[in-house]
Order: sequence, then structure tokens, then C-alpha cells
Amino acid sequence: MTTQTEQLLKAWVPIGYRILRETAERYDGIITSSELAARVQSESGRDGGARATWIGQLLELVAMQAARTEDAPLASLCVQSDLSVGERYRRILSASGVALGTSDEDLDERAATDRLECYRRYAADLPEDGGRPHIPARTPRTRSTSSVTRSTTRKPDRPAPAVCPSCFMQLPATGTCDNCG
Repeated sequence: MTTQTEQLLKAWVPIGYRILRETAERYDGIITSSELAARVQSESGRDGGARATWIGQLLELVAMQAARTEDAPLASLCVQSDLSVGERYRRILSASGVALGTSDEDLDERAATDRLECYRRYAADLPEDGGRPHIPARTPRTRSTSSVTRSTTRKPDRPAPAVCPSCFMQLPATGTCDNCG
């Protein structure tokens, strides 16, 4: 039996993939997690609740699909509200089978290089010189007093469960999909 999130992800992955591909059609195009989540939910007609609980999984699945089909790394186009990719990008790269050189690798630089690959494949407005990796200027995150209080008492994020790249079902502890074998 699948969880509600797994069922929603099955519906959302193709939509998220298409939205990210459309984003790649504009040189230096990016989309925030919030914008992507809102569009995916709106276009599917299905609400999945708090974005923080599923947007990382969606991006990992999109990255896995792109890697499987030898497409550009579309998940690199999705940034956080401060315009960085954050540590989530390390999990996205890992899910798509990319081995990172060191834990110190600058994820924003890696994402900028990956985004350029997307633009070179899909953007109609690519500069004549082929473009350059571009890291968007970060915007400072602001927090209200109440959100600071909440963040200090919040439990640490648990890593997203492993998901089968074929059927998008959560994998059991064995790591082998019960459906796909």
C-alpha cells in the first residue's frame, strides 16, 4: 500500500519535470521551491500539505528521471527562497548517481554549472559565447521572532526515504523494490 505522499509524487513528478524543463528554456531561468510547489499542486489539482515535507523528494525523483534518460540536470534550476540550492542539492545529486568530489564542494557553484548545461540544451536565448555559470545573488533570509523561537525547538530534518526510480514506491530496508524486484 502506498502512502498519500507517494501517490501524489507519482502525479507530480511529470508536472515538476515539465515545469523545470520550461524554466530551462530561458537563459538564467530559475524557480524557487515555493513557486515550483505551488505550480505543481495547482496544475495537478492536488494539495500535498507542507512543501518542506515533499519538495526534496520531488526534486530527487526528477533528478533520477533526468539521469536515467540522459537529460540535463533539471533539478539544479530549483533554488531556495534565498536563491541558494542549499544542502538539499547534495541529496539530489546523490539520488541521481552523481559522485561528489569532496564534502566541501561548493553546491551553488556545482548547481550553476549544472544549470548552464540545462540552458545549453533548452534555452532559445543563449548568448553567442554559450553562456557562463551564474550564481544568483543571494537574498538574506529574514525571520520573525516567532519563527526563530520555533526553529530552535524544531526536530532535525530526517533524510528522505529511499524511493524506487522505476515505480516511485518507498524502498524497504533491504533496498530492493518489492514491486520491481
